[in-house]
Amino acid sequence: MKIKAKAIIFLTAIILITGLIVSIANQIISKKIIKEQIRLNLESTAQSRAHNIETFLNNHIELTKMISTGNVFRDIVDERVDFIKTNVQIKRRILSFINSHPEIDRIRILDKNGIVVADSYNDTVKDLSEEAVYKNGKDSSYIGVINRSLNSGNIDICISNPILVRNIFSGVLIINFDIENILFEITENRIGLGETGEIYLINRDGYMVTPSRFLNNVILKQKAVTPESRECWGLSGDKEKKERDEVDIYQSYWGEQVIGTHYRVKGTDCCLLAEISLEQALAPIRGLTIISISILIILVVLIISISLIIVTSITKPIRKLHIGVNEILRGNLDYKVATQSKDEIGQLSRAFDDMGTKLIKSKNELENHAVKLEKDVDERTVELEKQFQKSEGQRIATLSVLSDLNETTKNLKLEIAERKRSEQIQQVIHNISNAVITTDDLEEFIKVVKDRLNTIIDTTNFYIALYEEKTDSFQLLFHKDKKDEFKSFPAGKTLTAYVIKTKKPLLATRKVKNRLVKSGEIELLGADSKIWLGIPLLVKGEVTGAFAVQSYKDENAYDESDMKMLQTISHQISISLERKKAEEDLKTALAKAHESERLKSAFLSNMSHEIRTPLTGIIGFIDLLYDPNYSMSQKQGFSKIINKSSRRLINTITDLIDISKIEAGQMEVSNAETSINGLLDDLHAFFAPKANSKGLTLTSLPTLPLDKATVFIDDTKLHGILSNLINNAIKYTEKGRITFGYVREGNFIKFFVKDTGIGVPAHRQHAIFNRFEQADIEDVMVYEGSGLGLAIAKAYVEMLGGKIWVTSEEGHGSKFMFTVPYSKKTAKKIEPGQKPKEKFQTEIVTSDLVALIVEDDEVSLFYFETILEGIFREIIYAKTGNEAIEICRGNTDIDIVLMDIKMPVMNGYDAAREIRKFNKDLVIIAQTAYAQVGDREKALEAGCNDYITKPIKKEILIGKIMGLINN
Repeated sequence: MKIKAKAIIFLTAIILITGLIVSIANQIISKKIIKEQIRLNLESTAQSRAHNIETFLNNHIELTKMISTGNVFRDIVDERVDFIKTNVQIKRRILSFINSHPEIDRIRILDKNGIVVADSYNDTVKDLSEEAVYKNGKDSSYIGVINRSLNSGNIDICISNPILVRNIFSGVLIINFDIENILFEITENRIGLGETGEIYLINRDGYMVTPSRFLNNVILKQKAVTPESRECWGLSGDKEKKERDEVDIYQSYWGEQVIGTHYRVKGTDCCLLAEISLEQALAPIRGLTIISISILIILVVLIISISLIIVTSITKPIRKLHIGVNEILRGNLDYKVATQSKDEIGQLSRAFDDMGTKLIKSKNELENHAVKLEKDVDERTVELEKQFQKSEGQRIATLSVLSDLNETTKNLKLEIAERKRSEQIQQVIHNISNAVITTDDLEEFIKVVKDRLNTIIDTTNFYIALYEEKTDSFQLLFHKDKKDEFKSFPAGKTLTAYVIKTKKPLLATRKVKNRLVKSGEIELLGADSKIWLGIPLLVKGEVTGAFAVQSYKDENAYDESDMKMLQTISHQISISLERKKAEEDLKTALAKAHESERLKSAFLSNMSHEIRTPLTGIIGFIDLLYDPNYSMSQKQGFSKIINKSSRRLINTITDLIDISKIEAGQMEVSNAETSINGLLDDLHAFFAPKANSKGLTLTSLPTLPLDKATVFIDDTKLHGILSNLINNAIKYTEKGRITFGYVREGNFIKFFVKDTGIGVPAHRQHAIFNRFEQADIEDVMVYEGSGLGLAIAKAYVEMLGGKIWVTSEEGHGSKFMFTVPYSKKTAKKIEPGQKPKEKFQTEIVTSDLVALIVEDDEVSLFYFETILEGIFREIIYAKTGNEAIEICRGNTDIDIVLMDIKMPVMNGYDAAREIRKFNKDLVIIAQTAYAQVGDREKALEAGCNDYITKPIKKEILIGKIMGLINN
């Protein structure tokens, strides 16, 4: 087989094999990634829809609980109350509830024996004592099975709740809720599911309770027996479970192969299934396959074309030379090869042509000499001698030509070797480019680079280092060496730093290294090698790092040609490294984004709980205050609960505002002289009653004398940090003691709060200080709280210039510690243990006053009217800034203005400025619910006399009013 054919077949085979391997691997990886992405999307969608279902079911449960506490519902099962009279009332009450709540389909009341004593239907079934809805509803709220309503024919669900009379179980309330519309709306929302995806709900028997996207009339008729439904109810065998763990592909109830997942709806016997057609899911793979095949075909055509051109340029002159040699061997000395190429083959052909010319000349001369010998025998000897001398000269010339021919052949071999090496270099560059796509991470990519370089140069000892300008050091992305083990090293004057500095490659033999050391340009680091070769990594003209090889055995392991070769390849390595690093950075960023989204969702869920819980108590007990069936002492208890819930709600909102200020950088530090011993005394006095009520011992441990315990610090933030830690300690400690105090350590004070409570698991000790983390500890909340306290405390500590940490053993208590600078800078002094407080004059000097209240909120307006009644002779109201200006302009009797800042059309700042233009003496107090840094200064600059934030306490507001008016 000819050289041309061999070369073309060889190159084509390499391209085809490489292309096929890359295409197959790409298809397998892409298929796996797409399946995983779709499965994760289905899981997220199913979980979201399930949470929606759980939310509206929880709302129905809360409604059932509320109804079950009604007096009429309790009286019907109270044996002491007249049944006939109560029965009439309960029927009216049931009809009233059904009319006011369209989602209620049916209401039944069972006595403690399970007998129906009231029913919105005329049902003949009266004994439900054996039904699950009665048995499970005796102890707590219970969600029954989903069925069709006997009345409307719609899908409904029954929820039962115990009825307690004087805290004794006396009966069960059962309410059937029509859930068809909202349930169908949730499951028929197919956003993100494409053309073949669907979400449907099944009961424990596997029957569908929501519509199908593909079949009609399926509700409670079509059974969905799939691996996902079996797994949901724990019916999968070991073999089936193992297969399900590996892949989520199966045949759906409508006969198509699908990718699916499930999510159990908490508190019910229902399971939510999310599925999408396998054909639709894998559609992108087909397009990718077509593109890969097209690229492969184009590459094969290009390689064959290029190979033909290169091989033809090499073999054509050789063929001509071969023909010329054969002609000369046949005796045709006049034949000329006549090759015009300027390479070594051309030189060889021209040498053959010169040799032929000289052979012809030699032949003619020999013939002339033969004629002369025949004519003159006497001169024969002399002529022969001359002829011999001439022949000898020709022989030497011939030998010279042969020597030139050998030299040309040698040069030809060198050229072929160089071309082969060039092809190897191109192949290495191609493989490195390919590895960017085929490798999963940076480490795997660098290993491929090392292995490919090893085919043309010894990479036994090899490393890639990136330069860190901030630390003036090198971080080793890869390091494989027989003698040294580094992960990083200082740049200093190392060989690698020299390459970075000069931006040039360096071939460092021992002689070169000794010269550079002697001149002070480098300092040797690590084991001494016999030869070292380093190449800078350049990206857009900037040096990002270097890679190097070295040998401990052979001082001739590398030469100048190796250095030039690696310099050629280094550009591709630099670009590929940057791309691979960018890919890894993107993956890391995406992972952080997903985690942040998950934590924010958990945080919002917890905030919803922390806001709804006190609101439920406030609204519920306010309703009870209007119920004449409760005594005054009971209503006073209700008022205390409302007050407690309100404070809890305010604390939650305050935490949210504080964390928002911290996030926005609006929280400022205001330092002043503060006695930390006095602060500890105040905290002990405040928290001791709360600790004693739980049977806990609370101890404070100050360690500095009074004269040294006065420091320059923001006492409000320090008080907030310690209050949060002590409050947490009391909350999470059931028995034992709580100790708090401080010690001085050099220029810092280390505070501590130690308890004997539940402790913090080791894997959570870092996370509890992060925002959003607290809400995600577990699904069931045992302790109330927003989960932001420690995040705020950590932010405060860092603002004060310290750090916070915890040591804890789960079940054996915790010790929280934080440091703050010990500063004695002189400033405005505050009495030991006291925060800066405003002193208010509450003595009413006169009631002959006129007040203008500017407020657009009706509730706030009513509150002001209530607390200020009797203080002012007249109270005037305005709802906008423009209206307030006109009233003040037309009424000179107004003594004071309560100005809301946030109002439509014109805000309070602008209104105050306009009023000041024509009335300089009027007292104006700014009031707002939006407490931001700098708001007080804005109010004073606008012309207000003072500033107060909501929620507003009566005694503080009256004190400010009287103080301003009397002064």
